[in-house]
Amino acid sequence: MQLRGNNAGVLLAILAGVVALARAIWPIAAPQAYAGEQGGVWVFIAFVAGATFLAAAFLADRHVGWSKGLLFGGAVVLTGSALYFGWLLGAHGFAAALIDLVPALLGAAAGVLIGPIQRGGPLDRGGPFRREGQADAVQSPLRREGEANREGPPSRVG
Repeated sequence: MQLRGNNAGVLLAILAGVVALARAIWPIAAPQAYAGEQGGVWVFIAFVAGATFLAAAFLADRHVGWSKGLLFGGAVVLTGSALYFGWLLGAHGFAAALIDLVPALLGAAAGVLIGPIQRGGPLDRGGPFRREGQADAVQSPLRREGEANREGPPSRVG
């Protein structure tokens, strides 16, 4: 099985969203909790960025431009959050920055790779059960050749 670039982008977007959401709602206090009232702002930013990454993964199939915009926008916001809280927290700054930079980098990588989901496989050739050389129209077993345009019920003589 081959992982295509567009599909890898969707996978990275989902991973970035899950990582950002997990750190925002995890019961163990993040280093940003030491920032006082601003820790609540970080939780909101991380939660919204994680939800944005997940939404971008679902939008990728039909709205690639919106998906890329959401991914890059979320990555920029999380990078800004990482720089701000890294500077604000001093001793805990590296851990605070790392918590935001990991999903930001995953989101940016997803933004580069994401596109419409590419499907492929032995059954995907124009329809779920279509095979090579199969006719476009299925002929009724009750009609003989040449009777397809005739009005009325099919002939049962045979």
